[in-house]
Amino acid sequence: MSASEGSIAPKMDLPVAPEPARHPVLRPFYGLDRLLGYLEQGLLIVLLAAMISIGTLNIVLQNANRLHLPVPDSVMGGFMWADPTLRWMVLWVGMIGAMVATRSGRHLNMDAFARLLPASIRRWVDVVVNLFAAGVCGVLLYVAFPYLQEEMQGGGENIVGPIQRWQGESVFVLVFAVMTFRFLLAAADGILGRAKGPGDSPTLAAAVQEGRTAP
Repeated sequence: MSASEGSIAPKMDLPVAPEPARHPVLRPFYGLDRLLGYLEQGLLIVLLAAMISIGTLNIVLQNANRLHLPVPDSVMGGFMWADPTLRWMVLWVGMIGAMVATRSGRHLNMDAFARLLPASIRRWVDVVVNLFAAGVCGVLLYVAFPYLQEEMQGGGENIVGPIQRWQGESVFVLVFAVMTFRFLLAAADGILGRAKGPGDSPTLAAAVQEGRTAP
């Protein structure tokens, strides 16, 4: 047996992220943030799967005559509710994607200048930036919540079936509330001794991005 036949491929360890040391006061909040991360990722998977399924099925139905497919006349040309439903799904996917980006540290962040600062100074710059971002998201939440209440009281039109318009617009309140929470948590983490963005959560993406890999 040759050396090449008997050789075993070297084992490659995947990058891992060590659990960051958290201040005891903040650990429950980071646990809540981790739970929110699981929920939002699951919701994204469901929405994307539904979008692909509905979009594909609607395209097939719209071309049923040309493809000579035996479909009922009632759905020939596609579902009437498919296009408005997909538009609202795109809104939800975009907003939840922004929420996921704040957790993984991939949100829009103009910190080219801050990277040149010493770590001790950059810590407090990050705190100020996180507080400012939390303030902006808080203002947007403050504006979105009364608007959603007015929509709920006014009834409004239905998006599809029993789903009303205000239920589709509730994503604004949900996303801005979570983003405000995450930026405040990041600011508190910096004040108590750590200063990272919301993406400092112990995720594999953050580990790869920051180069924290296991030997």
